[in-house]
Parts: sequence; structure tokens; C-alpha cells
Amino acid sequence: MTTKVDRYQALSEQTALMNAIREADGRVNLAWGSNTIIQVAAGYADVAIEFAKGFATYDILPGLYIAQKAGLTVIDLDGNPIASRLDLNEIFATFRRNPQKPKRMPFIAAKEPSLAKQVLKLLKQK
Repeated sequence: MTTKVDRYQALSEQTALMNAIREADGRVNLAWGSNTIIQVAAGYADVAIEFAKGFATYDILPGLYIAQKAGLTVIDLDGNPIASRLDLNEIFATFRRNPQKPKRMPFIAAKEPSLAKQVLKLLKQK
């Protein structure tokens, strides 16, 4: 998948995370939005992360719903669960105030809680 250079660079600078992925012979997918979460729900990936900019919340709402139905763990970068029941009025009010700056959400979506916590720990090591 393609992505903007800033997002690729942010990921490549996460040395601890990249080393862990390489050691496990893992792969990196640079998809975006709900697509990343849906790939985990479908079993094509073990984890999806967005930590640099955050996705516009309305772009990942479908993925959050599917994650909930698939039993995935979805957390923010403080380790708190993210539910699909977000404040939709606030999300869209932010968009209406300035469509160029929608509310953004960094997240980790994983098939298991322990994997989400492991990724969070690696992100903080840099």
C-alpha cells in the first residue's frame, strides 16, 4: 500500500517496534483507515496501529464496529479501550467547525490484549 512519506518515516523511526516485527519475520502494511482494522478482524494481520497522526475518527468508525463484533482489542496510546460508542455529535461538530482538521484518533487494534499491550510498550521504547 502507499502512504505519505511522513507516516512511513514515523513508522521507520520506531526502531524497537520495527526490530520486533523483523525478528518475528512479520510484515508491515501501510494501509489506512478502517482497512487496517478490518484486516486484523479478517485474520490477515495480527495488529493494526496508527500512532503518528491518528485517523479521522469518522474514517475508522466502520472498523471499530467490526473490531467490536470480531472481539478485537482496540486501545488508545495510553492503553485505554476505545469503544465503537464514541460521541458522534462531538466528532461531527469538530468536522463542521473545520473540515480540514477533523478529530483524529491514534489506536492499536490487536487480536489479543497481550499483543496490543506489547505493541504499546514497543512504541514507547522507540
